[in-house]
Amino acid sequence: MDDGIEKEMLKDVKEWFKYYTLGFANYPVPEKYLRNPAPVQVNKPLEAIVGR
Repeated sequence: MDDGIEKEMLKDVKEWFKYYTLGFANYPVPEKYLRNPAPVQVNKPLEAIVGR
């Protein structure tokens, strides 16, 4: 992901967290806790997801 786009997205997400009791910094999960990490592709055509 482009760094500029990521920074803009994180700015928006952090803005939402001002309404929550837990802060944004409490949500990330360290990689050491991931047992079987697998990337998730987004914006795929629906046919690729359901196998049609």
